[in-house]
Amino acid sequence: MNRPRKEKYIMAIDSGNTRVKWKAELVSGGEIRNFVALNDLVGIKKLWADLRRPDICLVSNVAGPRLKKTLLSNCFDLWGIEPIFIKSQRTCCGVTNNYNDPHSLGTDRWAALIGAHDLGLGDSLVITLGTASTVDVLYSDGGFMGGIIFPGLDLMMSSLSQKTFALPNSEGGVFNFPRKTDDAIFTGVIRATAGAIDAMRCQVISDRGMSPKLVISGGNAKKIATYCSGNRVVRDNLVIDGLLRIGRCV
Repeated sequence: MNRPRKEKYIMAIDSGNTRVKWKAELVSGGEIRNFVALNDLVGIKKLWADLRRPDICLVSNVAGPRLKKTLLSNCFDLWGIEPIFIKSQRTCCGVTNNYNDPHSLGTDRWAALIGAHDLGLGDSLVITLGTASTVDVLYSDGGFMGGIIFPGLDLMMSSLSQKTFALPNSEGGVFNFPRKTDDAIFTGVIRATAGAIDAMRCQVISDRGMSPKLVISGGNAKKIATYCSGNRVVRDNLVIDGLLRIGRCV
């Protein structure tokens, strides 16, 4: 007689540079039901108060010790549990980390790679477009080959307004030949980001002989995806996807 699988309620928390996002999932017999999607940090303890006690809580925190302390306190006060703050490793869930020092890789990038690998798309560029932008190369065998980091759209735009005289910090449009300053700035940051992505795509083509799939996530994903070359998939939050994947294996 087959015993019924025990339900596992997983809480995944992505503590990024500007926002905290989370999702809670109940895994029962392969069925996944989503309870909480993305929210801001304001009133986070109150928003969590109605959630049932998780069996496991996994956190990717790149926002520093103060926020880590807050998350520890909230999880203990509400549920009497200590969350697991993930660390980047050499291998996990089918992904091999080829960073020179695997532990120095940001946990948000590590979780995003695991989330992308779980999609089974083959050779991919794992792209996160938030406060910072990252483009990481993930091959079909789970090998993370390395990647690049550069300022996100908002950082690029704000740096121009802060470091130059009389340049606006307002979002313009994207045009072939911009004829207004705000359009020129916004077209520039969009094309700079899309160009960086395409440069990494060409690097993979040179190495593998074929174009990778683009897996794009983050707050600016939809703004950039249209301007990227190649096959692309937009995901709400690859970091959350990766944390949930890790949670299902624990």
